[in-house]
Amino acid sequence: MQTEVVRIIESALNGQSSKVREYCQLLIQNLKKDGDGKFAERLERTLKMNVRGNQPMVSLDEIANLAPKDVESKLSMLEVENPKVVKKLILDDNIEESISGFIKRVRARDQLSSLGIDPKLSLLLYGPPGCGKTTIANYIAKETNLPIVTARLDTIVSSLLGSTSKNIRKVFEYTNTKPCILFLDEFDAIAKARDNEFEHGELKRVINSLLQSIDQYSNVLIAATNHSEILDNAVWRRFSTIIEVTKPTSKEFIGELMESILTEYNINIESDKIKDVVIENFIDLSPSDIRSIILTSISNMVINGESKLSYISLLSEIFKAKKHGKVDKMELIEFLNNNTISQISISEWTGLSLRKIKEILSKK
Repeated sequence: MQTEVVRIIESALNGQSSKVREYCQLLIQNLKKDGDGKFAERLERTLKMNVRGNQPMVSLDEIANLAPKDVESKLSMLEVENPKVVKKLILDDNIEESISGFIKRVRARDQLSSLGIDPKLSLLLYGPPGCGKTTIANYIAKETNLPIVTARLDTIVSSLLGSTSKNIRKVFEYTNTKPCILFLDEFDAIAKARDNEFEHGELKRVINSLLQSIDQYSNVLIAATNHSEILDNAVWRRFSTIIEVTKPTSKEFIGELMESILTEYNINIESDKIKDVVIENFIDLSPSDIRSIILTSISNMVINGESKLSYISLLSEIFKAKKHGKVDKMELIEFLNNNTISQISISEWTGLSLRKIKEILSKK
């Protein structure tokens, strides 16, 4: 039995999960022969749990190395990785509840299937860019301890007639046999409406192939799109869970998101005096934009040797973001003043004299 244990460890270190299972089965047989049925049963339960349990038995390398390749480009059609670390997912309550329900179904899929109930493991996320669709997919993968397999649409979509449909089938058939989450980002690239006057007959073949593949898929599927308006009508009916991920409008949500980012980087803010003013200006920006603005402000704080983050810095970066970098200094000064920043503070922050600040504001 010592030999089997050594072989199991060697196989695990080399990422050969099939060998791990093989030697575990051999070890279980020998334990039963030696009368240690209790330990043998424990090992059997562990193996069964890990088929679809907390830690996938198939290594990332095993999935990636055997992944289907596009005939034309010879490139892999799948990108395989462990989910990116998501320390805390900040979501509106209604979205969080839907995501939580989906995660519970993934975890309970074996029990549901054993009762003859379809666990319904397909999720469509749609909404503007930068609102967290990819983050949600990674969060679900992390919470279910499954690798996330992203379909590479640049290789799936082929210029060869009929190849795109074949590539879609290959991707679905291959990942359907693996403990993983298939993630279709920029889903609209292969799911455009068939009645689009600018598309040709090939699109109809692609959509038909996609619909058939989704219908036959029994694994976890997550699709995300920024352009839901161009999706084929039949595509929507294929997903058991559909969630719109929008730009935040709730002040409570934005405040929690801001606090989460500051806590993540252990940054203190100067005071809570005009916190609500900053939050108000964050409304209608995507979570990605909000994070980018806060991180830019933190970077400026570090570069300038300051110990705390100032609201004037945050407001300035919000203004720049909304103006897409085209900043008129006089407009910025007016914006800061309209958002309760005193003329003295603006003078100190800009390096302009108080007299000059008063002059600029009087002209406005």
